[in-house]
Amino acid sequence: MADDTSLPEVKSQEPDSPLVKEETLSVVPPADVILQASGSVGRLRSLKRLEQDFILRQQEREEVVLDDERIRMAWQEYASGVDSPSLKQFLHEAEVSLEGERIKVIVGTQMARGMIQQDSRLMPALREQLFTPGLGMRIEVDPARAPVREEDPQLPTTPREIFEHLAARNPLLHELRKRFDLTVE
Repeated sequence: MADDTSLPEVKSQEPDSPLVKEETLSVVPPADVILQASGSVGRLRSLKRLEQDFILRQQEREEVVLDDERIRMAWQEYASGVDSPSLKQFLHEAEVSLEGERIKVIVGTQMARGMIQQDSRLMPALREQLFTPGLGMRIEVDPARAPVREEDPQLPTTPREIFEHLAARNPLLHELRKRFDLTVE
């Protein structure tokens, strides 16, 4: 009677067959054993220094408290380093505050909103500087914050007024109108 616990018989394949793959296992000793074995004290010191730097950065992150003032300072610092003059102006004119884990930005125009949204370096820079990887941003447009355009009451509005305004600058327009028999309506 055959034993039920026996394993099925496996046929071996030839070693040159492409279906047979050899696997090798390698054991990697811990880093401190490698450092001691190689006798590299300098590497051990740099590893210690790296660990100390990491601990200091962690402590800085824990000490950072997000508030409106810190957000504004980081925002203005980023804005001062921007190359584009229009983006720089939009960033400086924006009203920035903190809403939970999001930065609330209020701008005056859709153009400002679009340029700030398209700046791909803004949020990563703020997240890194404020040690908050989950920081988000919401941009609102408030037309009351839009720049006020001064309207000149002396600007012509009708075609006749526009022609007279241009003819005052260049009197040859009257001659052109007469020569080609043009009417201004």
